[in-house]
Amino acid sequence: MKGSKGTIKLPWNAWYQDTTFSIPCPDEWEVDVFGLTARTPIGAERLKQEAVKLEERLREKKISSVAIAIDDLTRPMGYHIFFETFFSELDKWSNPPDVNIIVGLGTHRPLEEQELKMKVGNAPFRYPQFVKVLNHDYKNDVIPTGLEWGKIPVKVNRYFMEAQFRVIFSAIVPHPFAGFSGGPKMVLPGLSNIEVTKRTHQMALMGFVGKIGNVKENKFRKIIDEFIEQIRVDYFVGFLTGDNRECIYMKSGSLLDTYYSLTEEARKIYSSPPPESLYDVVWLNAYPKDTELLQIDTAFNPVLSTSEKFWHDESIFVVSASCVKGMGVHDLFGPGGLLYRPPREKRNLKGHPIYFLIPGMTEEQFYKVFWEGYPLFTSTEDLLAAIQERFKNSTLKIAVFPMSSIQLVSGNGAN
Repeated sequence: MKGSKGTIKLPWNAWYQDTTFSIPCPDEWEVDVFGLTARTPIGAERLKQEAVKLEERLREKKISSVAIAIDDLTRPMGYHIFFETFFSELDKWSNPPDVNIIVGLGTHRPLEEQELKMKVGNAPFRYPQFVKVLNHDYKNDVIPTGLEWGKIPVKVNRYFMEAQFRVIFSAIVPHPFAGFSGGPKMVLPGLSNIEVTKRTHQMALMGFVGKIGNVKENKFRKIIDEFIEQIRVDYFVGFLTGDNRECIYMKSGSLLDTYYSLTEEARKIYSSPPPESLYDVVWLNAYPKDTELLQIDTAFNPVLSTSEKFWHDESIFVVSASCVKGMGVHDLFGPGGLLYRPPREKRNLKGHPIYFLIPGMTEEQFYKVFWEGYPLFTSTEDLLAAIQERFKNSTLKIAVFPMSSIQLVSGNGAN
């Protein structure tokens, strides 16, 4: 949307409310919104068909135990429609297979029961006789795979490894150093021991990674794929989501081929046209990864992915997020984590002010994660007043990325 005036409307508080946060702007401000291209959701029937397809495969193979690894609430896709059909079909069996749904947390916090139901719906909990929903526990639930990364034993969730049939569900969204999340990354580091998770993230700190949106010539991906070829995964279902976290594209099949096919489509779906102007304010709204402070760094995705700056030397940046769950948990990069470092100024935006709008956030928590030179605002009024005070003049050009945590700027050459 080009040249709008008045109110900026932002999607807000993924999973817990999924509402709209309205920012009233002075009439003199010119606002350009760079959103995702509108696409029609694939619909419940298509998801139900995929659920039946998986059930039929299990029946044909006479499977007695299944592990389904899924992503957590830091990813936008919910699976309640799929599981409602899937488990109603399995319940028709005279002897249904044992099914463990495992949330691939990596080193994120475990989900509470209410949050598990947000992700998978109520259906899995109606069949306790053959279904369990589990949080991955990297301390207690991992067993050796017989593989090593250097001298580090590669361990993976026991419920996944011991299952006769192994399945992965994941959303595919842009990732700062893996190119795109999901797929093989659901196993390593999603279901692995923390030593392996630490090694994967150290690669990012050392620079042995690819660019956001780039899954080719990416050393991180190459290493993970080599392990995945030795850790059997029988089936993969990948999802791309749109404005309302609804599924707009889905594909299933073998893990690596299906995953890389999905990343090709993901680059198209998540890309916004490159801005043609230079903007005074670049507004990055962290939805749908806006619920925890430790996840909102992905709001900078449009900045990381562009090949040409759409801001000038005096521009400022605004990052907005609900952070309804406060700081959140990341046992590597969070405070006290194995790879925690004191916050620093953003290297690629050095010299540019970055204003954070996070209602309800405390300074004590905020400055454990972000550099002390970045101001925190908890009210819209204070933020807008600070912007006006900085620029003095009445006319501003503002670029808004309403779902910046899953947005790329097209033309970035990510292949």
